[in-house]
Amino acid sequence: MQGEVQGLYTRSAKFNLSKFTCQWNISVPEGYFLYAEFDALDEACTSYYVVKWGVMFPSINHGMMSCVYFVNSAALIPPANVIYFRLKASLVTLSDFIRFRIRFKAVREDPHTKLTTVMTSSNSGYLTSPGYNGQRFYPPMMNAEQVLDLPENHTIMLNFERFDIHNVFNRPSNIDAMSGVYCNDKVTIFTLDRNSRKAKQVWKGCLTSDLAMQVYDKPLSIRFVTSSSYEETGFKIKFTIQPFSNTPRRLQSGLFNCSVPSYASFKQHVHCNMKQECEGGEDEGGHCPFSSPACNGAVAVNNKCYTMIAKNGPILRLQRECQQRNSQPATIKTKQELEAFSKLFLGKSRYLKHELAIGLFGYDSSMPQYYRHTLKWHDNTINYNMRTRRNSYSGQTCLFGLPEICFIYQFKFKPQLHADYCFRSYVKSFICEFSVIPKFGSAENNKYPRPVLSLAKSAFQRFGDSVLTCPSGHVTFTVLACHVESRCGVAKPLPLCPFPSPPFQQKRDNYIAKSKALHAVPTFGCRQGTDVVPYSLVCDFWTDCPDGSDEDFCKHDLSCVGHRCSNGQCIATSQVCDTYNHCIDKSDETECDNRLGHWALPDMYPINPPAIINFDGSGYFNQTPMNQRDACPDTHFRCQGQLDYCLPVYVLCNGVYDCLGHEDEAGCDQAELCPGFYRCWDSAVCLHSDHLCDGVTQCPRHDDELFCHATCPRECQCQGLSFVCSQPFSSQEFSDLRYLDASGSGAKPQDVLNHSYLVWTSFASCKLAHLPVMVFPNLFVLDLSENLLTVVSMDVFVEMKSLDVLSLAGNPVVTLLSGKPATHASNLQQLDISRTRILAFDSRALKDFFNVRILNISHGSVARIVEDGFRYVSSLRRLDLRGNNIREYPTDAFKTLTELQFLYSSDFRFCCRIILPEHYDEIACQSPQDEISSCEDLLRSNVYRACLWLIGVMSIVGNAGSFLFRCVALRKVTKTGFSVFVTNLCLADLLMGVYLAMVGAADSLYRGQYLSYERSWTASAVCKTAGFLSLLSSEVSAFIICLITLDRFIVLRFPFSTNKFRKKSALVASALVWIAGILLAVVPLLPVTSHWEFYGQSGICIPLPITRKTFAGRDYSFGVIIVFNFILFVFIAGGQSVIYLSVRSNLLTTDTTKISQDATIARRLLTVVVSDFACWFPIGVLGLLASAGVPIPGEVNVAVAIFVLPLNSALNPFLYTFNMLMERRRKLLELKLMKVLEAKVVTRETNPECLHGNANSSAGLTVDQALRFLGRSLATKRTTLEEINSALVKHTSRDNNGV
Repeated sequence: MQGEVQGLYTRSAKFNLSKFTCQWNISVPEGYFLYAEFDALDEACTSYYVVKWGVMFPSINHGMMSCVYFVNSAALIPPANVIYFRLKASLVTLSDFIRFRIRFKAVREDPHTKLTTVMTSSNSGYLTSPGYNGQRFYPPMMNAEQVLDLPENHTIMLNFERFDIHNVFNRPSNIDAMSGVYCNDKVTIFTLDRNSRKAKQVWKGCLTSDLAMQVYDKPLSIRFVTSSSYEETGFKIKFTIQPFSNTPRRLQSGLFNCSVPSYASFKQHVHCNMKQECEGGEDEGGHCPFSSPACNGAVAVNNKCYTMIAKNGPILRLQRECQQRNSQPATIKTKQELEAFSKLFLGKSRYLKHELAIGLFGYDSSMPQYYRHTLKWHDNTINYNMRTRRNSYSGQTCLFGLPEICFIYQFKFKPQLHADYCFRSYVKSFICEFSVIPKFGSAENNKYPRPVLSLAKSAFQRFGDSVLTCPSGHVTFTVLACHVESRCGVAKPLPLCPFPSPPFQQKRDNYIAKSKALHAVPTFGCRQGTDVVPYSLVCDFWTDCPDGSDEDFCKHDLSCVGHRCSNGQCIATSQVCDTYNHCIDKSDETECDNRLGHWALPDMYPINPPAIINFDGSGYFNQTPMNQRDACPDTHFRCQGQLDYCLPVYVLCNGVYDCLGHEDEAGCDQAELCPGFYRCWDSAVCLHSDHLCDGVTQCPRHDDELFCHATCPRECQCQGLSFVCSQPFSSQEFSDLRYLDASGSGAKPQDVLNHSYLVWTSFASCKLAHLPVMVFPNLFVLDLSENLLTVVSMDVFVEMKSLDVLSLAGNPVVTLLSGKPATHASNLQQLDISRTRILAFDSRALKDFFNVRILNISHGSVARIVEDGFRYVSSLRRLDLRGNNIREYPTDAFKTLTELQFLYSSDFRFCCRIILPEHYDEIACQSPQDEISSCEDLLRSNVYRACLWLIGVMSIVGNAGSFLFRCVALRKVTKTGFSVFVTNLCLADLLMGVYLAMVGAADSLYRGQYLSYERSWTASAVCKTAGFLSLLSSEVSAFIICLITLDRFIVLRFPFSTNKFRKKSALVASALVWIAGILLAVVPLLPVTSHWEFYGQSGICIPLPITRKTFAGRDYSFGVIIVFNFILFVFIAGGQSVIYLSVRSNLLTTDTTKISQDATIARRLLTVVVSDFACWFPIGVLGLLASAGVPIPGEVNVAVAIFVLPLNSALNPFLYTFNMLMERRRKLLELKLMKVLEAKVVTRETNPECLHGNANSSAGLTVDQALRFLGRSLATKRTTLEEINSALVKHTSRDNNGV
């Protein structure tokens, strides 16, 4: 008669599983005994259920309760006529169903009245408690007995191989007078008289027994009485029956004499049980597996020795004493070590409440969360192989880094692990260990190398562009690639990772293409150093910048439903004091008491290796058996040695030892650490693609799950929480945005007003005409450049307390308004108002932003700085004024900038000592050096000064002399147009000399204090007059030279033409030239052009357009000085070339006199062309190059202003007047020579005998000889009569000799 009952209860709306009771009664007829087993079938049934069962004898009704903690555990129910089962859920269950099974059968004989006996040979065997061989827990309310009969002249030897029964200490009636121990379930041994069968108790045990071999010469009765219902497996007793002759004698020392031939027959009772029982030591020694000479008598296993500190005290003190003995708390990592530990220590205790502390500790919150319900040994190796029973315990982590929960082997009921606080728990003994070889993983003996990862058959393709493969071979999220902790750009810089841009970068498409494609990872530049952090990681509570600048400005949402950490992070209340640091600053685990938190001792039935270990994500792990020859999956690696487990790849280099030899933490500093795997950010942990985005965090920074569910609107391109959008999009779904580039999209700030975590935002080129009041508590950078803002009230930015960078560049802003006084100071550090239309800078508009450190006003329209200067932004450290033509400014404009470090200006005046703050280092002031003037002198060099006076004096003296000579000496003689032109040229060049003299005089006047008078000098009428004279001189001179060229062309090309310049027509033409020159020079002085300040652009009062510097009226200067004068130069050069060619054609004649005259004319023309070329051609070329953007050295400007431009004015008197004087002198010599030659010719004609006279005589020349001699004399420029006479003698001699 047998059967079974199965039950399944599920939770439903009508049935509350936590509040129900159900009972079954099973009965059998009289004379039968009912035997039943109860099993919980499902892993889901791991919560607290109470099963109450009872037995009903005819006169007994007894009930017991049993808490079922384990899966598939079974309880043996004692036999009875009626058994009832009452199932009651006493707590709110963790599962949604309960499933169980009751198996039963009825028998006529009570199967539990006798102990099980098994004979292994004719004279030996063993006996066990009921259910022992089936690994069942023995039943309660049992009185079983077994009698071992003994023949005459024989003895029986026995010892316990295992002893595991339950005891209760609160019942004095159960005290055993013999042992003094309170026993509930107990084993008792009686000797029986061979005749009367009277029993005599000789041994009683109810604790873990250390019963050594005992020898009896009478039959034995072994009884096992139980009354409790707990989870113990019972006992096993080995016995041997021997004749007296083979029985060892117990000596006076209490030990046996084992030196007998029959030792082999009883060896099983004493051999290698780590307790010496033989006098000669035959039972223990080097032949035993747990003995080694290196341990000096301690237990040896796996190259280490176990020893005991038999001293009562707190665990922490005994632990320190253990360390003082150069050992450490005992670890039991392998099957062999557990066996040795059990035999040595668990079988020795006969003491009540004896506790042995070992080096096993609870979860440490510094460990990854997937270890949360695991235990670790003292050397930080995870316990994968030691059985533990589930237990709940409230606790926390010690602030000093040591786990506060310690584990003890306790013997109150049975050998079991017990958890207690380390600082308050007292134990009887402490077990230590020491190595007989260097520790595994040490530098002296790295027993096992780092495990080699097989190249993962990755499936990273499913992640698309969100991940990338780094040059070193590992994979990371694209958004994290640019940070140094990703180790992605170590081997080779990545093109998508530019260096952090300066705060005011005019060319924004360095990192964002015009197509709005996100080609580079937007990165936040740390305040100090060159480190960058992806914007997606800014304000995430993790400090990534070395200086913490990515988090120190962040403001977090104050509405937290749960627990708020000290850093502002919000977590669930249930996560407080649960032994895991959910708060990044660990504040949720720092102030905990026993009422908070719930730590569970793991329930583990380990599988001996080889096995595959997987973590379930909730802090537990499970094991799957595998064959020794099977390879680990791609997601795992294999430990070496005795712990031959396959562990997940992500436990490599995670700071926790998982392998026995610690090889999983070796070589973690290698560059190519995770080829083919995902490498966790800021760590050396590797992940297989199957573990990336699997819903469980394995990376220390949780980055493996960070961006797994991120979405991107179709109008944008995204990397993590960084969006670059080309059109407006619905932003309400993306409230965690950190970076938004909506430039050119037409979006407005109103679209994202509720995005409190925005850190970087750009609405550039969005055609914004006005701004709403914006409140972005974490906005760090705001770009509003290239919009249509004309009036900006700074009120709209005051409430953005974290705003660090603001750009209004490129807007047609005319006015900045300060608005109402702010209630708090702004933290704005950098302000860009470059390329705006602000005419006068007034720092009062920034009075609420006095923390500004960097101010950019470059390339704008600022012409004036108001009287207050920069008073309201006195904290400035960097100021950029380049590209502004600032003409009005107070001399103390910069005096209030006591913290100024860098100043950029296009005007050298702002870098003069008199302008700068007292503390400021002039070297840090960057401005183009003025090539002509300095802060002290108008002419910065004595060389310039000397050359200016030299050329000026030459121009004045030469041209004044020429003018007077022509107006006085040649007034009656010269009536040609050429003479009129030359006279006007002298007057024009004289004005250039006057200009140079005026500049030289000003230089002398302001020597040593020029900057103080620079503004008054350049704006004075004297400077304007000097500039006017300079431009008038150069233009009139160019015109006159053109007229001279035209006049000479007509005379030489058309000698018989009547259309020539006469004196009157030349005077008219000259008058027109002067009028034209005056008009060109006076245009910059007209009221409509007075704002140009044309002649006040420099200290020399003439603006030359040969540099890239822009100024008002530059186009006019370029048009006149460069373009117009260059055209005149081309005309002059062309005309002179035609004249030269005409003269050159005359050289073909044989007339010596004519040849001499033409050569002279050619030389004069060449001199004129070369001088004009040296003056106007360089100026024209330099002007064209400057307009094309070619950089022109500043020294060239000096050379043109002082040397090149006045060159013609100094040379023209020599080219035209002094050459004329030389020509007149030459003609007088020619007349004298002609008279001499005529006399020689007459002598030849009147005295023919001279033909046969002295050869050295010069008399008697023919006419042809005389003409040839005249031409040669003029060509060789003989100027004295003595030279002519000497040459004439030689010439006559050659002619007479036929030369």
